[in-house]
Amino acid sequence: RRDLMAETVFLGLRTLPGVSMAAFQAKFGVALPEIFGSQVEKLIKEKLVIVEDGHLRLTPFGLPVANLVFQEFI
Repeated sequence: RRDLMAETVFLGLRTLPGVSMAAFQAKFGVALPEIFGSQVEKLIKEKLVIVEDGHLRLTPFGLPVANLVFQEFI
């Protein structure tokens, strides 16, 4: 189950809209930050991701190092 959650996050981050926080919660019955809160906080501090309009997405700084961002969720 956690692997499927991680896969949902990193596949979503590969898209421009990013990961819908609502869709993640609807799919898994738990909020994304409850599972990956520490990773998200770390990546926000590093300016690699942003939470905006209910989506977790890569920033312009995160795009070139996307594979490193994805590894945080594995």
